Formats: sequence, C-alpha cells, structure tokens
Amino acid sequence: MIRAYHQPQRLDDALALLQQGGQAIAGATGLYSNRKKLDAELVDITGIGLSTIDVTVDAIRLGATVSLSQLIGAQLPGSEGAFLAHVARHITAAPMRNAITLGGNIAHPVFWADMPVAFLALDAELEIGHAGAAPKKIALGEAIKGQVPWSNGGLITHISVPLKKGQALGYERLSRTKNDYAYATAAAAMTLESGKAKDVRVVFGAIQPRAFRATDIEAVLEGKALTPELIAEAVDKAAAHLPIAPNFRASVDYRRQVACTLARRAIAQAFASAGQE
Repeated sequence: MIRAYHQPQRLDDALALLQQGGQAIAGATGLYSNRKKLDAELVDITGIGLSTIDVTVDAIRLGATVSLSQLIGAQLPGSEGAFLAHVARHITAAPMRNAITLGGNIAHPVFWADMPVAFLALDAELEIGHAGAAPKKIALGEAIKGQVPWSNGGLITHISVPLKKGQALGYERLSRTKNDYAYATAAAAMTLESGKAKDVRVVFGAIQPRAFRATDIEAVLEGKALTPELIAEAVDKAAAHLPIAPNFRASVDYRRQVACTLARRAIAQAFASAGQE
C-alpha cells in the first residue's frame, strides 16, 4: 500500500523524508520490479534539481534523474559520451527511455539493468546524499558490494564519469527482442600504449543480480597486444568459473555461452577502436 506521496522541491527536504523511511521514485519503472507488496511513503525526487548534466575537462557529471532519452540527446564529449549514448539507445523503446532514470537504473537491484554495466566499465563514481551529512563519494564498483550506501535513507544524487584520453570501449547485449530484458551483457574498456592494452576493464551484466568486473579476464589481457586467440583464451579460461544465476528465460549453460561470446566481441571491439585513435 502507498501510504503517502511527497513531492519535495529541495534536496534537503527529500533526504529528510528518505531518512524517515520514505522510498525515492523518479521514473517509477522499477517500483514493482521485485514483485513484493509495496508498503511505503513515496518521495518523488524529480523536482529537486537532479536532472542536470555538467561537463568539465576531467569528467561528465550526471544528475540522478537524468533520463535515458536525455542522455542520448545530450551529445556528450569523448568516447565516454558516445559509449553512454550507445548503451542507452539499445535499452527498450523510446517511451520507457523517457521514464527510466540513471540513478534509478543503478539503485534498483535488478539483474537486467543495463547502465550499471556501462558505468562500471567507465570506472564511474557515485555521489550519495544523507540527511544532515556531507555528500559522500564512492566508486560504483565499491558501492554495489554488500549493503549499498544509498539504503537506510540515502540517495544517489549524481554519477561522475572520468574522461580518459584515448580510452576505447566496447559493448554487446543479447535479448529476444529490443524491448526484452537481456540474456547477458558485456562491456570492455581499455587504453592502448605501444600497441598493448592498458587499464583493461571487462564487465558482465544480466547474469547476476549486480553487474561485476571479470578481474581474471582483465589480468590475462593487461599489458598485452591483443589477438583473437588471446582474447578467446582469456574468456574461455574464465568461463568455467563465471557465476550465472538461474533464470527462466534460458539455461545456465546457454547464458554462459552467450555471456562469453559477448565478452569476446566487446573486448575485440574496444581493442580495435583503441588502435584507431
């Protein structure tokens, strides 16, 4: 049961309501995603000024209520900006992209969320607000481990994406239809130094409740000139230990094969793109 609906106009007021047990909503597309009965006071955060996009020489800072459609139309700089728009453009249909927000796509613990995969590959940082406290900054990779820092009255207010010179990226996704949840997603990021891959990040999504980095694959590829054979070897070596959560859409074995295929493609895509810089 929805016990109350609040529309604060200031961030401080929203944080105070959340500290009292309210539940933040913006696009509200994930409100009933966990199939649990809702018993909460809703706090609509769309009017508190978190729909801004700011660009500096070092980073892209995205407000939590920026929608996927807004992100696509923003024409952000660098390979990072193009990558974010590319990922967002492949998520569901336009009416849903108008509603889905970046903060909500991270905050709701659903395995099919696409943007956390992209943000984790980009080494993004979250800004978390709590009532009566200074904003806290934390790497997304740390934030999604264990108890998330926006639980217990917190709120994701911004996502910051560092702009890295020469960064190359790849992204692959497979679903039955454009509007369906993905069987698996994979993203890769790297730079190139003397023909060798550096700062390699490989991320999987839709196969566990949260996106995660495949550090064993990264370790094999780091500092090497990548070839199709080396990429296949790194991914295949990790395949046996790749954690796949059960899902009624397809078997564990099938989704493992899909995830590994997508990872090989994303890595090769990123390395080829780095060579063109």
